[in-house]
Amino acid sequence: MSKEVLTLEHMARVEGHGQVKVSIKEGVVESVQMQIDEPARFFESMVRGRRFDEIPYIASRICGICSANHVITSLLAIEQAFGVKVSERTRMLRELLVYGSYLQNHATHLYVLAAPDYLKQQSIFPLADANKELF
Repeated sequence: MSKEVLTLEHMARVEGHGQVKVSIKEGVVESVQMQIDEPARFFESMVRGRRFDEIPYIASRICGICSANHVITSLLAIEQAFGVKVSERTRMLRELLVYGSYLQNHATHLYVLAAPDYLKQQSIFPLADANKELF
């Protein structure tokens, strides 16, 4: 009885660090496990001792893809700490920003992170040379 485990230790073009494990027994795939870890960035230590109005600007740098969501989250934490209740209009504008962020994130993934794979390129940079009109 032969069993083999194939492991891809580093998966590119995902947010975080990814790996895939495939277990094969007697030529049949038994299981496939995908794991993506988002490591701690310790931004809490960077904002310690800062003024509360500086925190959203710092939090927006946590990630280059979903910066708007980090700003909203930091604002919610500050408001909760101070007992601030925002208007319905502010809540709705923030919700609209988050939905816009979803669209931006999906477009970034499709056109920057995944497009090279679909078009058989090593990265987005050779794609710019290979297909200027598409780029």
